[in-house]
Amino acid sequence: MKQLLWVLAALALATGASAQPELFKAGVDYQLVQPAQPTNDAGKVEVVEVFGYLCPHCANFQPYIDPWQHNQSANVEFKRIPVVFQRSWEPLARAYWTAEALGVLEEAHPAVFDALHNKRQNIRSNEDLARFFAASFGVPEDDYLQTARSFSVETKLRRGIATAQRYGVTGTPSVVINGKYLANGTMAKSYERLMEIIDFLVAKEVALLPAATSEAPAATDEEPAAEDAAP
Repeated sequence: MKQLLWVLAALALATGASAQPELFKAGVDYQLVQPAQPTNDAGKVEVVEVFGYLCPHCANFQPYIDPWQHNQSANVEFKRIPVVFQRSWEPLARAYWTAEALGVLEEAHPAVFDALHNKRQNIRSNEDLARFFAASFGVPEDDYLQTARSFSVETKLRRGIATAQRYGVTGTPSVVINGKYLANGTMAKSYERLMEIIDFLVAKEVALLPAATSEAPAATDEEPAAEDAAP
């Protein structure tokens, strides 16, 4: 119900009710990404969580963002980018893309947070992570290390770091909506309010999506045109 209210508010703004003040304000509750960054699919609203495994705030944010991302409509695309603010963050950022490449990301993502922040396990280096993935997910250590050092993982790691820089991310967790807006806990003051801001901005962008053009032609009993007929 709450999310529907955000959608209705955004629709009102998009259809000419500009005289009404927005629920949240740029520069106060969220930041504008300048310049706005391109997204992969113009037909969807892209939501990107920028995080770091060593960040305790990111660990605390997961119970909010995880269920949220699983309850979005098909026109919202959720992604994550592990950022590297200092050298010690790189092996763990690399672990995210390695887990994706190995097909264990869904279980590995929460498990890494749990190991670091709840179980206080010392997994910092590539070798530590190789042992962790072997013990936790049955991934042979050599497979982990080979994948972590692969060209594709290296490319995704560097591309993600560059993207976070273009977004203007200076702290984590940060959430970027459709390449245009950056929301974080510092401006929102609480994770509950941060999720409300995210909902508001997502609804605002959903209202601007082009209308669906997937109208299928009506079925008829007519013979197919000559150029479509089977030989």
